[in-house]
Amino acid sequence: MLESFSNQVRRMLQPQKRRVHHRRQTSTEALESRQMLTLIDITATARATIQSPQTSNIELESEAPVTVRVSDGVNDPEFPAYDAIFDIDIDADQITLNFANVSPDFTLGEDTFRRFYLDLDLSITEQFSSVSLNDASNLSPTLSTAGNTIEVEFGPGTVLGAGASVVIDVETVLSGNAISGRVFHDVNSDSTRNSNEEWLGGWVIELRNIDDPTTVVASTVSGDVDLNGDGFIDPIRESGAYLFQDIAPATYLVQEVPQAGFTETLPSTALQSTAFELDQQLNLRDTGNDFRNWGGFQERWVFGERSFTDLNSEDPSDGLPSWYYVTPDGSLFQWDGSPRTALTGTLIAQLNPRVHENLALLTDAPSPRQYIVDFDATEPAAFTNLDFGNVLNPVEFTITADEFTNELVIDWQGDPGLAYDIWISDIRANVQVRLLEDVVPGDEPTRVELPDGEYRIWMRTSTGLIDSLWTSPQVSELMRPPVDIITGGTADSIDATPTIQWSAVDGAESYAISVLDNTGAEFYSADDLPGLSHRIATELVLGQGYTVAVRVNFTDGSRTMFGEGRTLNVTGQPAVFVDQNNRIAWTAVNGATGYQLWIDRLDDDGEVLQSQVLFEQNLSETNFVLPNNLPAGNYSVWVRGFRQEAGTMHFGEWSERVRFTN
Repeated sequence: MLESFSNQVRRMLQPQKRRVHHRRQTSTEALESRQMLTLIDITATARATIQSPQTSNIELESEAPVTVRVSDGVNDPEFPAYDAIFDIDIDADQITLNFANVSPDFTLGEDTFRRFYLDLDLSITEQFSSVSLNDASNLSPTLSTAGNTIEVEFGPGTVLGAGASVVIDVETVLSGNAISGRVFHDVNSDSTRNSNEEWLGGWVIELRNIDDPTTVVASTVSGDVDLNGDGFIDPIRESGAYLFQDIAPATYLVQEVPQAGFTETLPSTALQSTAFELDQQLNLRDTGNDFRNWGGFQERWVFGERSFTDLNSEDPSDGLPSWYYVTPDGSLFQWDGSPRTALTGTLIAQLNPRVHENLALLTDAPSPRQYIVDFDATEPAAFTNLDFGNVLNPVEFTITADEFTNELVIDWQGDPGLAYDIWISDIRANVQVRLLEDVVPGDEPTRVELPDGEYRIWMRTSTGLIDSLWTSPQVSELMRPPVDIITGGTADSIDATPTIQWSAVDGAESYAISVLDNTGAEFYSADDLPGLSHRIATELVLGQGYTVAVRVNFTDGSRTMFGEGRTLNVTGQPAVFVDQNNRIAWTAVNGATGYQLWIDRLDDDGEVLQSQVLFEQNLSETNFVLPNNLPAGNYSVWVRGFRQEAGTMHFGEWSERVRFTN
């Protein structure tokens, strides 16, 4: 049972905050730092030039520069664009120039020089310690370095081709501890920087010692940083960057200061800390006494406001406070109440062993949106590509229409220092009608006066340098005040599909009708009606009340609102009378095309003696004379109207029962 539960817990709370590995580190040990670096995973740019009497002894570019990311392959040319003349392959600590593809052999003439330049994106704390020819070379060019560039020069008489090659051994070292990375606008929130996403300057990046995470050790601001120390800013590789140099050996948290309107997307949720999640869930705290080694395991104790094993329980008595202990290997257990002589508990999570050394990493766990870097005291290290992604959020807004001023009223809660763009398009014309830029929200909503019509509205957030995505559109409508033009068809009637009539309005192109039921929900509607009447196509329910209203659609695309409308009742219960001559009469039912009459014979107690003594199904008049052969006795009579139209029969309500004696 314990093993099963522990496995489940591990799946739920996998340690998410990752130690950051050195960019070029090949060891699997997360905290290893190396003086000898490799060229794997760097960016390199190759250039080729020629200088000869034919070029007036001016050095001219002979091949366009090509930039690649160095892969971790073997004998795989990194620069395929140069294949027609030569291959360049960069491995961990060697660079090979292979001229086997040059055909026929090319001999450099008198006063002719061929030079190849390799620009490597070493960080500002990295430098070449040695660049030399390997014994495998069968050519002997002149090698030199300048900053992060290696120059390979071939002089007059050099034969390129026929298997000629140059193998260069490269060693690089670190001059000190450093941390660098970049900040970018993660427009699509995928925690990855895409080529169309801009680098962000002006973001404060903080460095905090993990043993004292509340104190800022150093801070810097992202912007243009000369990361490779060549004296120039590369807008592609060195904008939106930050750099910490000469950092004392210790373990640090690297984090950014949030900015209004943005959500951090990198480090992503994959880097979230288990300790942080547990602290949030259990509200862990240090009691001032860690009861170290109380149970004999060198464990240290913390108190939690909630029981982890009861977090998902629906029993209100569960979730009571509980004690937890951490063993030196970072294992976190929930104490089960066992005695100190036989201490046991439920394994909750496997944390970093440093939590045992510093309980504040659990009771005051750092935010999961941080990097953790560890510098060894013996050797320098550089941690690079510690990037931060942030998405500028679109704003949530509401739209209301003020029909009295013909204005759209746009309301939202803005963030200080941000502006907002508003895009309004006419749905019917399918064109943009307004673009309001850099709107700063005030105490009152933004009002936009427009002609009557139906509009689609988007908004986006702007910093002045970058914009968020547009919001999903909202639709709103400016309409003229309602008009009451109904002239007929709304009288109480048993007509379940009545025809509504209305009068003409100047400038009208068509009309629309709406029928609401007694709950206010729309029961029936029809639009773009060209005439001045419309028969409701869906049968209304007998005995229910409705409201019918008409709207005008004008030729300029505007329209009125539906007004309060007219009451429409499907009803019709006749009142029945029997005179002394046994002639039955009843009041007419509006909309009826005929009537039905039902007579029962009763006994002396008024109970039915014989049902449906008489049943007339199609009476056209509002009276009926009893037949002479009707036996003497007590009777009761009912009458109802009906409407027969287009093969459909609609019945009204039966009248109240009327008793009579024959």
